[in-house]
Amino acid sequence: MRKGKYCKIAIEFEKTFTATGGKIILNQVANTNGRNFTSVLTNIKNANPDIVYVPLYYDSAGPILQEAKTLGISSTFIGSDSWDSYSLIELAGSAANGHYFTNHYFPEALEAKHFVSAYRFKYHGKTPDALAALGYDTALVLFDAIRRAGIPDQTAVRKALHDTRHFQGASGTINRFENGNPIKSTVIIKIENQNPVYYKTVQP
Repeated sequence: MRKGKYCKIAIEFEKTFTATGGKIILNQVANTNGRNFTSVLTNIKNANPDIVYVPLYYDSAGPILQEAKTLGISSTFIGSDSWDSYSLIELAGSAANGHYFTNHYFPEALEAKHFVSAYRFKYHGKTPDALAALGYDTALVLFDAIRRAGIPDQTAVRKALHDTRHFQGASGTINRFENGNPIKSTVIIKIENQNPVYYKTVQP
């Protein structure tokens, strides 16, 4: 199911999934404006896939999960970081249970332990979200590049950033940069008992 800018993620997912032996049996475009997903979900029910990839925002994904349960769809749904909101669970209720989404970071992951502890100490027990972890890692990797560059020179620092390898941050391991984007690990989160639970970390 895809619509809008997040459809690019669906396209990349399809490329990788099929390249590694997966089979796409149905592609659907969801109209997120009307919040009526019956037609799309009926097609999915009839196709009966093992998984359904839904890279839509939580405000659409929540109702989709709820309606999918009502229709008796047994497929496992998988989302992207656009599901990263407790509002998803508020909208879907128990229908969210058993489904997964990928994210930049999860506070209970081993690699985030030090960062989360320091953040909670600094901000009176508040748990950092993914944006906080990404901001922290951005600063860390930049400081590391400046240190390795050895001189306060833009070109030298840029080269040091480009040469970054296997940098361990709160959000995972940054293996390298391609076109300015970090190639890094991804966290998979499972929803159990209407709560997000760390499932595993996947390396690229």
